[in-house]
Amino acid sequence: MLERHPEEREIRLGLARVLSWDKKYTESLKQYAILHEKHPDDREVAIEQARVNSWSGDFARALRLYNRILAKHPKDRDALLGKGQVLTWTGRAPE
Repeated sequence: MLERHPEEREIRLGLARVLSWDKKYTESLKQYAILHEKHPDDREVAIEQARVNSWSGDFARALRLYNRILAKHPKDRDALLGKGQVLTWTGRAPE
């Protein structure tokens, strides 16, 4: 399907999600990078890309992405939660 409709956001987003659920983080992040390039202001893509980076263990990248989202949307609950999880997992959560 993606071969016939490479520009289709929902198809690529679905593929990225399934790959991440299957712990194929590198492949998933490639799909999110393509999505981000085509939709740089897409909040959903940014949140999911940050989340997969955290699942893959790239906490620094995940934090950068969450901070970028929070710079534009300081009260974004998903970004705040994701950032809090990463800080907790890395032992940097505020007490």
